[in-house]
Amino acid sequence: MTSSGQAPQPAHEESTAADTTPGSIPDSEQELREDIEQTRERLGHTVEQLAAKADVKARAKDKATELAGRVKSTARQAAGQVTDRTAEVRGQLADQTSGARAAVAKGAGAAQQRRVPLAAVAVAGVAVFLLVRWWRRR
Repeated sequence: MTSSGQAPQPAHEESTAADTTPGSIPDSEQELREDIEQTRERLGHTVEQLAAKADVKARAKDKATELAGRVKSTARQAAGQVTDRTAEVRGQLADQTSGARAAVAKGAGAAQQRRVPLAAVAVAGVAVFLLVRWWRRR
Protein backbone atom coordinates (compact mmCIF):
# COMPACT_ATOMS: atom_id res chain seq x y z
CA MET A 1 0.00 0.00 0.00
CA THR A 2 1.15 3.54 -0.66
CA SER A 3 0.66 6.50 1.67
CA SER A 4 -2.56 7.33 -0.20
CA GLY A 5 -4.00 3.93 0.70
CA GLN A 6 -3.77 2.47 -2.81
CA ALA A 7 -2.10 -0.79 -3.76
CA PRO A 8 1.39 -0.33 -5.27
CA GLN A 9 1.58 -0.30 -9.02
CA PRO A 10 3.98 -2.78 -10.64
CA ALA A 11 6.99 -1.18 -12.28
CA HIS A 12 6.65 -0.87 -16.05
CA GLU A 13 9.40 -2.77 -17.74
CA GLU A 14 10.31 -2.07 -21.31
CA SER A 15 10.35 -5.10 -23.53
CA THR A 16 13.50 -5.52 -25.51
CA ALA A 17 14.86 -8.30 -27.59
CA ALA A 18 17.48 -8.89 -24.93
CA ASP A 19 14.95 -9.64 -22.09
CA THR A 20 16.03 -12.56 -20.06
CA THR A 21 14.10 -14.72 -17.70
CA PRO A 22 14.97 -14.55 -14.00
CA GLY A 23 17.72 -16.94 -13.14
CA SER A 24 19.05 -17.22 -16.66
CA ILE A 25 22.49 -15.96 -17.51
CA PRO A 26 22.63 -13.19 -20.12
CA ASP A 27 24.60 -14.05 -23.26
CA SER A 28 26.41 -10.78 -23.74
CA GLU A 29 27.80 -7.91 -21.74
CA GLN A 30 25.07 -5.58 -23.12
CA GLU A 31 22.29 -7.93 -22.01
CA LEU A 32 23.89 -8.13 -18.59
CA ARG A 33 23.98 -4.32 -18.31
CA GLU A 34 20.29 -4.07 -19.35
CA ASP A 35 19.36 -6.74 -16.83
CA ILE A 36 21.23 -4.88 -14.08
CA GLU A 37 19.52 -1.60 -15.03
CA GLN A 38 16.05 -3.19 -14.93
CA THR A 39 16.84 -4.75 -11.58
CA ARG A 40 17.98 -1.36 -10.25
CA GLU A 41 14.74 0.28 -11.44
CA ARG A 42 12.60 -2.40 -9.80
CA LEU A 43 14.64 -2.13 -6.63
CA GLY A 44 14.30 1.68 -6.69
CA HIS A 45 10.51 1.44 -6.98
CA THR A 46 10.38 -1.11 -4.18
CA VAL A 47 12.52 1.10 -1.93
CA GLU A 48 10.28 4.10 -2.65
CA GLN A 49 7.18 2.09 -1.73
CA LEU A 50 8.76 0.81 1.47
CA ALA A 51 9.93 4.30 2.40
CA ALA A 52 6.39 5.64 1.91
CA LYS A 53 5.01 2.89 4.15
CA ALA A 54 7.66 3.47 6.79
CA ASP A 55 7.19 7.26 6.87
CA VAL A 56 4.71 7.26 9.74
CA LYS A 57 5.11 10.99 10.35
CA ALA A 58 4.09 11.88 6.78
CA ARG A 59 1.20 9.42 6.84
CA ALA A 60 -0.01 10.84 10.17
CA LYS A 61 0.29 14.38 8.79
CA ASP A 62 -1.74 13.40 5.70
CA LYS A 63 -4.41 11.82 7.92
CA ALA A 64 -4.50 14.90 10.17
CA THR A 65 -4.91 17.17 7.15
CA GLU A 66 -7.73 14.99 5.87
CA LEU A 67 -9.50 15.02 9.25
CA ALA A 68 -9.04 18.79 9.59
CA GLY A 69 -10.71 19.22 6.22
CA ARG A 70 -13.65 17.10 7.34
CA VAL A 71 -13.98 19.05 10.60
CA LYS A 72 -13.92 22.37 8.74
CA SER A 73 -16.55 21.13 6.32
CA THR A 74 -18.77 19.94 9.16
CA ALA A 75 -18.31 23.26 10.96
CA ARG A 76 -19.32 25.19 7.84
CA GLN A 77 -22.44 23.03 7.48
CA ALA A 78 -23.34 23.54 11.14
CA ALA A 79 -22.83 27.29 10.84
CA GLY A 80 -25.11 27.35 7.81
CA GLN A 81 -27.78 25.42 9.68
CA VAL A 82 -27.53 27.78 12.65
CA THR A 83 -27.87 30.77 10.35
CA ASP A 84 -30.92 29.27 8.68
CA ARG A 85 -32.53 28.36 12.00
CA THR A 86 -31.80 31.84 13.41
CA ALA A 87 -33.55 33.47 10.48
CA GLU A 88 -36.52 31.15 10.94
CA VAL A 89 -36.81 31.92 14.67
CA ARG A 90 -36.50 35.65 14.01
CA GLY A 91 -39.37 35.42 11.57
CA GLN A 92 -41.51 33.58 14.10
CA LEU A 93 -40.69 36.12 16.82
CA ALA A 94 -41.52 38.99 14.50
CA ASP A 95 -44.91 37.42 13.80
CA GLN A 96 -45.63 36.90 17.51
CA THR A 97 -44.45 40.35 18.63
CA SER A 98 -46.39 42.09 15.90
CA GLY A 99 -49.59 40.55 17.31
CA ALA A 100 -48.69 41.68 20.84
CA ARG A 101 -47.83 45.18 19.62
CA ALA A 102 -51.16 45.42 17.83
CA ALA A 103 -53.02 44.38 21.02
CA VAL A 104 -51.15 46.96 23.12
CA ALA A 105 -51.79 49.67 20.54
CA LYS A 106 -55.48 48.74 20.45
CA GLY A 107 -55.72 48.88 24.27
CA ALA A 108 -53.91 52.22 24.36
CA GLY A 109 -56.23 53.59 21.68
CA ALA A 110 -59.30 52.43 23.59
CA ALA A 111 -58.01 54.02 26.81
CA GLN A 112 -57.42 57.32 25.03
CA GLN A 113 -60.92 57.28 23.56
CA ARG A 114 -62.47 56.65 26.99
CA ARG A 115 -60.27 59.03 28.95
CA VAL A 116 -63.08 60.98 30.61
CA PRO A 117 -65.11 57.93 31.79
CA LEU A 118 -61.93 56.27 33.13
CA ALA A 119 -61.03 59.42 35.05
CA ALA A 120 -64.56 59.61 36.49
CA VAL A 121 -64.36 55.96 37.67
CA ALA A 122 -60.96 56.63 39.26
CA VAL A 123 -62.29 59.73 41.12
CA ALA A 124 -65.37 57.79 42.26
CA GLY A 125 -63.13 54.95 43.55
CA VAL A 126 -60.99 57.37 45.57
CA ALA A 127 -64.13 59.07 46.93
CA VAL A 128 -65.59 55.72 48.05
CA PHE A 129 -62.30 54.79 49.75
CA LEU A 130 -62.14 58.08 51.62
CA LEU A 131 -65.80 57.86 52.64
CA VAL A 132 -65.36 54.31 54.04
CA ARG A 133 -62.26 55.37 55.90
CA TRP A 134 -64.00 58.43 57.40
CA TRP A 135 -67.01 56.32 58.39
CA ARG A 136 -64.88 53.78 60.33
CA ARG A 137 -63.06 56.46 62.31
CA ARG A 138 -66.21 58.07 63.51
